[in-house]
Amino acid sequence: PLMLSAPSNVVFVTVGVGADDQLAPAGIAVSVSPNPFTSNALISLQSKAGARMDFTVYNLRGQIVKDVKLNAGPDGTASFNWDGTDNQGRPLNSGVYHYRMASAGKVKQGRLVLMR
Repeated sequence: PLMLSAPSNVVFVTVGVGADDQLAPAGIAVSVSPNPFTSNALISLQSKAGARMDFTVYNLRGQIVKDVKLNAGPDGTASFNWDGTDNQGRPLNSGVYHYRMASAGKVKQGRLVLMR
């Protein structure tokens, strides 16, 4: 006899990736550690291999306080340590700052918290 189960809204899908499959880049990414930070933050960026990366930090008034230009390495990554200073090397006050990373036609935005 034919056996049927009760209706369900659950669907299981199995997706596999072969060792020779080419994976498309997932876009761009930014990691800030630690956040909040007191003296130094490691800012790690990811984009396409060799892509230009523009990382800009803004104060709450929308003014640019730090602007860093990098090129992604062959693995699509780049990183730098930020010591909480502006473009002239002056220490910034404690507070919330916003960042914008632009690369490969994409934009990623987020928040940094500096606690002196």
